Amino acid sequence: MESKVTYFNTPGSANTDETLRLARKRAKELNIKTIAVATTVGDTAVKAAKQFRDYKVIVVTHTAGFKAPGTQELTAENRMEIEKLGAHIFTGTHAFGGIAHAARK
Repeated sequence: MESKVTYFNTPGSANTDETLRLARKRAKELNIKTIAVATTVGDTAVKAAKQFRDYKVIVVTHTAGFKAPGTQELTAENRMEIEKLGAHIFTGTHAFGGIAHAARK
């Protein structure tokens, strides 16, 4: 099996569309049916849910309270759009965050 790697000259969201296009191409080549995508506010997840409509898409968010106590960074608008597109949203704990993460100020 051969694999091609694509590098971008600069980091950032400007690369999201091309990354998703390449991921879809590779998923098709390898007959992958489930796509997992990490997201913070949901912009990437909405794009992935649109790009992979005929796949099972699992969106992984930051844990609730990651940025500040009682908050969820995934916006309500993006959550609704992701769900409308048929993707599944998973929000869990950071398994290796340890007690320091749980009790931080």
